[in-house]
Amino acid sequence: MRYDLIASFFEGAEDRKPIYSSPLGIYYETFMGDLNNRGFSVDPDSTPGYMDYIKKDASVEDIQELTKDGYISEVMDILYCGRDFNRIDIEAREIEAIDDEGSLPPLGFFINKTFVEFCKTEPFSPVWFIEGNPYEVDENTRRFLVPLKKLKDYFEVLTMHEARERLQESFTSGGPWSFDQLKDYFEAGF
Repeated sequence: MRYDLIASFFEGAEDRKPIYSSPLGIYYETFMGDLNNRGFSVDPDSTPGYMDYIKKDASVEDIQELTKDGYISEVMDILYCGRDFNRIDIEAREIEAIDDEGSLPPLGFFINKTFVEFCKTEPFSPVWFIEGNPYEVDENTRRFLVPLKKLKDYFEVLTMHEARERLQESFTSGGPWSFDQLKDYFEAGF
């Protein structure tokens, strides 16, 4: 099974809403019970039809162990942003492949008929703006990219999740933006 790992950072130990959330990557469970052996338990709020897990009160060492190659930069930004976190939870959300080759579904949302896809949390990872259906992309599909760092700076936020939320709020609540209008806006340096 494959799981999307997400770390949530809480200011108060009893808080229900995290201050920050950041993806840690995809975790491949190599044998049944692997997540249980790592201290995860079945998430009672699992997505219907999926087996999600959660590790409450995780440590910084747990995050490092799960990311294996060390921290990803966004997690480092969160850990050293000057705030104290009294609780860190790690969610493991089951991912279902979208085709026989094991492709994962794109992470994003639509602005009118333009799909905005977020790839990774690294500062210069691309945020793709794709005209049309993200499942049917080929060499003729029109698209452009904006570096994640540029969106974070523009919205004055720390994490990819915040940038995604702000972008969605800003561009889906107004009038309908066409692909060309979005392209012109972002290429002009917003």
